[in-house]
Amino acid sequence: MTVPLCCPWRSVWFARVVAVVALVIGIPLFLRTPPWCDITLYQMAARNILNGGTHYRDIFDTNLPGFVWVLTVLQWLFGESVVAVRATDLLIVSGTVFLIDRLAKWGGASLAARWWALAGVALFYPFTVEMSHAQRDTWMTLPALAAVALRVRRGMGRPTPPSLLPEGKGETEPSDVVSSTAPARACTPFPSGRGDGGGGSSWIAPSPFRASLLEGLLWGAGVWIKPHIVIMAATVWLLTARRIAGASPRPWHAAGADFLGNVLGGGVVGLAGLAWLFATGTWGPFLEVFTQWNPGYLQLVKAEIGMRVGQELYWFPPWSLGLLPTVPLALVSVLDMAPWSSRSAANAHPDRAGLAGHQLPALLWEKQAGADARFARGVLGGLYLAWVAQAFFLQRGFQYAHVPETLLMLGVWASHRWAWVLLVLLWLAVTTSAWFLAEHSAAVREKIDSIPIYDRENYVPRHPIFAPERLRLWPQCWCPDLDDAERYKMWDRLRLHPPHEAVISWEELDEVVTFLRGQGVSDGEVIAWFDSPHAAYLMLNQKPGLRFMHVYTAISIGEDANGEDGRVKVMRELATKTPKARFVINDLEWVALPAKTEEQRAPFLAPARNPPDDLLPVVTPYPTDFPFNQPTVFRTRNNQGRYIVHRLVTRENSLGTLSFIESGAGAVTGGAQRSATRSAVHDVILPK
Repeated sequence: MTVPLCCPWRSVWFARVVAVVALVIGIPLFLRTPPWCDITLYQMAARNILNGGTHYRDIFDTNLPGFVWVLTVLQWLFGESVVAVRATDLLIVSGTVFLIDRLAKWGGASLAARWWALAGVALFYPFTVEMSHAQRDTWMTLPALAAVALRVRRGMGRPTPPSLLPEGKGETEPSDVVSSTAPARACTPFPSGRGDGGGGSSWIAPSPFRASLLEGLLWGAGVWIKPHIVIMAATVWLLTARRIAGASPRPWHAAGADFLGNVLGGGVVGLAGLAWLFATGTWGPFLEVFTQWNPGYLQLVKAEIGMRVGQELYWFPPWSLGLLPTVPLALVSVLDMAPWSSRSAANAHPDRAGLAGHQLPALLWEKQAGADARFARGVLGGLYLAWVAQAFFLQRGFQYAHVPETLLMLGVWASHRWAWVLLVLLWLAVTTSAWFLAEHSAAVREKIDSIPIYDRENYVPRHPIFAPERLRLWPQCWCPDLDDAERYKMWDRLRLHPPHEAVISWEELDEVVTFLRGQGVSDGEVIAWFDSPHAAYLMLNQKPGLRFMHVYTAISIGEDANGEDGRVKVMRELATKTPKARFVINDLEWVALPAKTEEQRAPFLAPARNPPDDLLPVVTPYPTDFPFNQPTVFRTRNNQGRYIVHRLVTRENSLGTLSFIESGAGAVTGGAQRSATRSAVHDVILPK
């Protein structure tokens, strides 16, 4: 069928070309992008387990161990390979997208809409900042969607066996997915064409209890990766329980067996994980973290909610703005599926639009979708809403928590035959072209610079797919035999995240490692302070001097039941559990965190004030705080870089001074005296 030029959203081939171009350019760059400091933390955790260490005791972690288990298996198979981790991440995302596509297809998505959703994924995920890659939120999405897909198939009924179909025909979906008599529709930028029916491979439905047990096993696997998945599991079960149990002559009995199967399946996986904790001696340290540290960590989640309100629409410009139309679309989808009805009741009038759909204009709503299609896209919509809610209310303000909801958003669009990815593509084409013109036109550059920086970042994004400095590295991404120096140089040049204390500067850290090797350091003699320097442990191939890889994160944890916050606990362990430590790696990017511009950052990263005796910058807001109060012996970039090595003389802040390294919860709320003092110090130092 020829697609009119006025309706590119109906073109399958246009969407395929966009997807292929994005993947061909993006995948090699993605595989060679540097690891985020979370990956290096879990690489250290995996190394510790493989060497016979005890998780939580030797490597501090506030999370359940499921992600560490996966990383440990990967590291056992492939060594400490970042490419292996990233390739696994790509496979998991591919599996997730495949399952979202299945759900959208069962919801009546047209072929064009599905391909536009795939094009959206190709334009989105490989080009997000490295913080978003290989994270627990994305990895738990795969077992979650597998459980959802199994459940939706149960709710749609058993497909027709292939043996009952005419020769040469494949399996058919329930007849009411999309009405075969649906009239042709005029071209609009919203629905992207007729549905292609359902589909899928032939299968034999297990007994209801066994099916529920399998779902529970999948949900349980996800819980060990991140417990937030329980919210999604409960949402999906509540939305589908009536429909699935309604097929039984004893609905309440069937619902009870269904619930029991899910709980038992999750319980089996839970018991297996507990067995590992006890068998490896990890139970005690695990309990210590989850009872003495994590309640304080939850204080950060609560305290930062005000910040998350302002961030919610701007995690991934302009993709995150899709939240505005998608939330009401998902809500109406849930109402339209009539979750209070059994399948037989929903199918009583297969040609009738759903509860909400018949009231909306055809421009926005597919009225020919049958009850099974409405069920599938309603579950997808409900899953999306649950994911958005838990990411906003129960998680800290990190980008990676919002990757799954963005992928689900594309599936919700596709299930309603919306090709809105094309609108995002046009937006990015215009803004990226403007940035390209700005490099060759002073007038355009002046116009862009006149836009407030916040609006410029959120509404005039530059897609990195055609960033020339990254494209020049594309051929090198295929080289399998890069040495360490070449790899670190590539990582620094491929980095997308703006400067931050959690971003690792690999070439500079390699300078630190070279210096420390020259000092003959061994296991436990080096402490990496703040969040990014801990990668030096991997590069040195040595055990850490302190169990905290993300020291600043641990320091930021709020008070426990005894009134002790993370700062107090970390400093106590520093004083009592680091007997061999000789050196500490400091990071000036932590000092520069409050700075908003390069002009403001410069004083905090300025050259050494009195080399070789004193390698700190002239502007050092916390000279009496550890580790700034320790003698300096090395600084990267010929005494002008971010990393400084101190010789350990004491293990505490200088006496009689106020510590500025505050609880993160206090910093957010501004309630602590030291937080206010620190802010005042920065107000004085930062240029206006």
